[in-house]
Amino acid sequence: MTSSHTKAEILKVYEQLLDELKGERNQNTALKKELEKRQENADNLQQKIASNGTESIAQLRTTVNQQLDELEAKLNDEQQHFVQLQEAGYTSGEKAIGRAARY
Repeated sequence: MTSSHTKAEILKVYEQLLDELKGERNQNTALKKELEKRQENADNLQQKIASNGTESIAQLRTTVNQQLDELEAKLNDEQQHFVQLQEAGYTSGEKAIGRAARY
């Protein structure tokens, strides 16, 4: 082997290694971009989850308050109805006692 032949082989191997290195860089760049995109998607998802959680809690609180207001109104109506029934019962009872006393 001559020294020029050896230089050509060395140059060929060098160029091959250089091409491989460039290919790996391109892959690394693509992987970095993909990683950044995935990280951005994960961040967006986390923000959505956090905001939906807050909205869900607020919505749940509003729903519970509405249901409690409705329940309170129904209880007040039932209480008034009960009082009316009691008053009617006492009045009827008093009349029945008055009639019984007459006999």
